[in-house]
Amino acid sequence: MDDVELSEVDLRRLSTQWSKVRDPQTFVLRYVHPIRGYLRCLLPAEDDVEEVLQRFMVKILERRFDPAAVRGDRLRNYLIRAIRNEAISWQREQSAKRGATLVESSTMDVREAITAQDQQNWNDDWQQSLLDRGLLALLAYEETHPPSWCHSVLTLATENPEMNSDELAARLHDQRGISLTAATFRKQLSRARRMLAEELVRQVAETIESANRVELLDELRVLGLATFVEPYITLREN
Repeated sequence: MDDVELSEVDLRRLSTQWSKVRDPQTFVLRYVHPIRGYLRCLLPAEDDVEEVLQRFMVKILERRFDPAAVRGDRLRNYLIRAIRNEAISWQREQSAKRGATLVESSTMDVREAITAQDQQNWNDDWQQSLLDRGLLALLAYEETHPPSWCHSVLTLATENPEMNSDELAARLHDQRGISLTAATFRKQLSRARRMLAEELVRQVAETIESANRVELLDELRVLGLATFVEPYITLREN
């Protein structure tokens, strides 16, 4: 394993107070992919999915977060409950409009308890959203901080895990015209992994009100992100 540069992250600067989020809709829109995916598990028609999604986002904008409902919880857990409730509410309205013509089983599907597979799919989509935003942050940094190639080297190494540093450096030159020695490639790759780890910690901490080290590590592990973070980050609370 390459040598890595450890970083310290102060959790006090990252935790969120839900009632003080200034732009709750934009905050929640970061997770629109898992939200839409979960609604597709609940509702059979794509038009219904988009209708409920729009209703949900309007309510988030109008009512902001309910501090009593979220306090001490994680945004991931709060949203899955809120989305399910919105789907149930919407189907009840549709049932009232259509009278007895609505198939009862479709409403019951939404009311059933969340299955283990539903929860895993939700967590997987949530994880992917965090990773995608982390990589976008690295891309933005690369574009504004030459000659850092953090996004390029990390993407290349991730897509070609069987290659060594010499081969990866050669591939980078062939694809992008970027000339790095094997040693420089390793150094930039280590730094890129640390930067991604810091970005993941920041994003996850923002989804936990008053996050502490134990809660943050637990959330990272639940989402399968701990392996991206633990070798590179030291978390502190004072």
